[in-house]
Amino acid sequence: MLLSFPLAALGAWAAVRKVTTRTWVPVIGAVLYTVAPALVGAVTTGHLGAVIAHVLLPWLFLTLVEAHRSWASASGAALLFAVVAASAPSLLPVLLIGWLVALVVGWRHAHRRVFVPVPAAVLFVPLVLAQIARGNPLAVFADPGVPSATPAPSALQLAIGQPLPDWNGWLSAVAPLGLGDAVLPVAMAVLALPVAASAIGAVLGHRWSLAGTALVAALLGYATAFGATHLAVTGVGSTTTIVWPGSALSVFALAIVVAACIGIDTVPPGGPGRRARRLGLRGRRGGSRLRRLLPRPSGHPADLGPGAQRVRQRRGAGEPRRRHTRRPAADRRVARGRPRARPGLHARRPVDPRRDRPLAEPVRQSPGDPRRQPGEPQRLRPRAGAP
Repeated sequence: MLLSFPLAALGAWAAVRKVTTRTWVPVIGAVLYTVAPALVGAVTTGHLGAVIAHVLLPWLFLTLVEAHRSWASASGAALLFAVVAASAPSLLPVLLIGWLVALVVGWRHAHRRVFVPVPAAVLFVPLVLAQIARGNPLAVFADPGVPSATPAPSALQLAIGQPLPDWNGWLSAVAPLGLGDAVLPVAMAVLALPVAASAIGAVLGHRWSLAGTALVAALLGYATAFGATHLAVTGVGSTTTIVWPGSALSVFALAIVVAACIGIDTVPPGGPGRRARRLGLRGRRGGSRLRRLLPRPSGHPADLGPGAQRVRQRRGAGEPRRRHTRRPAADRRVARGRPRARPGLHARRPVDPRRDRPLAEPVRQSPGDPRRQPGEPQRLRPRAGAP
């Protein structure tokens, strides 16, 4: 149970990193998904299946997105699909809808995603047949393990992500402080408001399609959680109990976190300097182009900048103005010990830097000289006085 928190953070980081570009945005997504009330409530109440589903949902999303690249990713998505469905059977409708959407969107590579639900179908077919024979087919969505009495949360609590009506124990913790049922929901809603605003604002960015898909998945998760609170297929003694809504709220939390991180990632970087540079009022080295439109300061030296003050002091002391001089390229090559080239006849021959004369000169041969054969290269002889 304790390892579920770092594992959930790692999975959320990988999933958010897939859909964002900035390096620090996945860290925010990992923190938000780790502290989600769905995971905290599942750990405190002992719902092991919901904990497994919460940890594996980001990896299922990642492998399902990457399934078009290789059969290995498709096989991993199939195995994760089966494990998540077996851990939280109430997620079967959401998983199937997500699989169908992936097939439609990636229809060019649908042959790799079409077999993703096959392992889960092999696991659930015997259970479905057994429950149909008993006359209770909805019992397929019951949570695995020993049933436990779970009170149903309200619709507002589900919208904030709370799977328990006592706000995961916060109600009893703040009771001695005199904070009743009216103050705690408002405080929780205020804490969740920035995340919701970022998720909704992501639709206004250039990645609106991906953010919209995430918001639709969040609505499906919320609808599944709301339906789970009205579905009682197991009982504890003579009392029937509902299906644990925290598993569907894990889908809701993952989708909201992904949409919120997309919204944060699409916000342009701020800062007065960058805004001024974007408007053309500031150069890349920090100098303002707007100053050129204003009259130059005159009068007291304190009105000038530090650079202008140093120039005025230097000129006042009689120091000559510095000018940047640059030696010719040939002189720089000679200073570094490399021979320089001369234009004309000896453009590609080495030059003595001490005498500035060529080290060899061509032998003057007449066209009818018998010593030169047709096609023979021109011979060079040392110049007089050359070392």
